[in-house]
Amino acid sequence: MKKVLCVVLAVVMLLPCMLTANAQEDGFTCYWGFENQEEDYNSLGGLEVRFDGYAGATGYYAVLYKDGQAKEQEYIEAEMLFGDFYAVDMSDYIIEFGSGTYTCAVAAVEIDYDADVFEPKLLAKTPMSNPYVYTEPSVTLAPAQNVVYDGSRITFTHEANNIALTYHMQCIVEYGDYRTFCFYESSDFIPEMTEERAGWMWEHYNEALAFDREYSPELLERGEPKLLVVIYAKAWDINQAQQSPKTYFYPNGEKPTYTEPYAVPVWTKSKNAMLSFEGEQTEIEAYNIYDNNYFKLRDLALKLTEMGVPVEVTWDEEKQAINLLTGVEYTSVGGELKAADNTGREAVPCKSRIYLDGSKIDLKAYTINGNNFFKLRDLCAVLNVKVGWDEEKQLIILNK
Repeated sequence: MKKVLCVVLAVVMLLPCMLTANAQEDGFTCYWGFENQEEDYNSLGGLEVRFDGYAGATGYYAVLYKDGQAKEQEYIEAEMLFGDFYAVDMSDYIIEFGSGTYTCAVAAVEIDYDADVFEPKLLAKTPMSNPYVYTEPSVTLAPAQNVVYDGSRITFTHEANNIALTYHMQCIVEYGDYRTFCFYESSDFIPEMTEERAGWMWEHYNEALAFDREYSPELLERGEPKLLVVIYAKAWDINQAQQSPKTYFYPNGEKPTYTEPYAVPVWTKSKNAMLSFEGEQTEIEAYNIYDNNYFKLRDLALKLTEMGVPVEVTWDEEKQAINLLTGVEYTSVGGELKAADNTGREAVPCKSRIYLDGSKIDLKAYTINGNNFFKLRDLCAVLNVKVGWDEEKQLIILNK
């Protein structure tokens, strides 16, 4: 537990330290993977920052910069040596942050996990890597289709259009409408998955299920567990990274296969929905998107705070991130609880990252008319708020 805590604290504390400390420069070097290899980088499907080791380091922080601003950092243990170098894949962040000039620097640190006071020691940092210019592609990849599990392997088809691709798979345990313990496989595999890979899928699903049953038995009350497999393609041609929409597939056929609609803007109409917060009924503006109700984040934060579940909403300009802080009363900014006007509007997938009490979480959100709207059940799940439905009164019920 102490080791996990140290790593979490390091994420918060080390970035300013790395930018300002008078550490040794040129103690080791970092570079983009395509700068120092002979093989065709297109086949790797990602953009790595690679770096040499530094004597005495227990770990490393690779910090990604866009147009000179620190945007994200990744931590890697010293034992994670890959051949004669270390590697951290930054392609997902670059796709997320979009067009711009990217550089990277790496800090070598020494952490004493047994110390009473957490004081990471900065040993050295690399010079900034060469600039890498990324331009968002004008053509998007098609999703995987015709996904089938025949009892021993998974097959699917995909229109590659002569682009070098890698295929990626996520496996999720789904309890009703709640998903947990996402485990991930990323490698060069062809649309016909081998029996070994399918066996890996079931092995890790059963391990995750056993873990949930022992440590989170309340999840079973949400619904019978099901295995959900998510497949998508990623292309990287040095100048243009892109990722296909995700295809969601249930190997046991409990639910139909579908392609993630969240990847594209949708058109929806403003309406009023009646919610009960600990017995107090309030009409709140809502938008229905793919049969789910989305509510303005600040409306919900205000009402949840009033019902005794305080949650503050702040904006981190540097990280371009939404921060949710539990236990802190919401601060009104004006414009909350505005009535719906029955107007149709475009809902654009929100690209901002979302943090809950300092930890990054994955929540779907849409930006509509300049405000962020969240799926009610997803948001309430992470805030430990119960959601119910009164069919007769057409009333959504929220309780602590």
